[in-house]
Amino acid sequence: MKFFAILLRVAHVRAVQLQHMTMGTQHSTPVPNEDDWLFEHGPPSPPLSSALPPKQKGDTYDFCMLKNSWNTKKRNAIQEQLGLEFRLMDSQSCLVLYNDEPLVVLQEAPQKRIYICSFTPATTNQSSCGSFQDSPLYKWAVVSKRKESHQFDMTTKSDGAVYASEFYGRVLGKRKVLLLRTGLICATMERRGNFEYKCRVGPGIDPVLVACFVACRDEIHKGEMKILEEKSYILPRRPDLVFHS
Repeated sequence: MKFFAILLRVAHVRAVQLQHMTMGTQHSTPVPNEDDWLFEHGPPSPPLSSALPPKQKGDTYDFCMLKNSWNTKKRNAIQEQLGLEFRLMDSQSCLVLYNDEPLVVLQEAPQKRIYICSFTPATTNQSSCGSFQDSPLYKWAVVSKRKESHQFDMTTKSDGAVYASEFYGRVLGKRKVLLLRTGLICATMERRGNFEYKCRVGPGIDPVLVACFVACRDEIHKGEMKILEEKSYILPRRPDLVFHS
């Protein structure tokens, strides 16, 4: 009897899957193909790290990073592949290091937004938005969650380009995410199990910016879901970090 019950359950799940597919549950977002990685986005903005410049036409960055990189205490694959490390600073801030040197500060803001801040200006005559260890910070991009949606946008300060995330492929099964820059595919993020993303960044796109977007996306979603594991939100504000909203 137990065997037949399992068979019935499997048949029911498969029927539901087919029903979702025939009812248009599959997203209409195009699946990326090799031609998408031949297009070089441009003109490229200055990268967050000159040591990790955007790839040229036909080449990509491929790397893995842990889910919830902002708060994880585990060694992240992205450290081995790109030299990046995400280090929690306090309840609202994360420091991104490149080869152990401070590179970016991620700062939470009201209305489900996170600022990506660099130690170098994104534009000429840009005003500082704060400081870390007496070094001025400048807003490079803002990541925000769309209203009534599970998707996110990122707008860069230097050129005003809008990056938008969209699901593609089947809803059931692995979640795959496209990142579009001004409507064109520029990166993909694929969940591998429950704890890791496999990322690909196209030509002309800053890999550090995409990695920060993935971390910010997770952090906003995690705060929204009120999941507190390893959150450490009781950490006091660091005296060497000053941020002006």
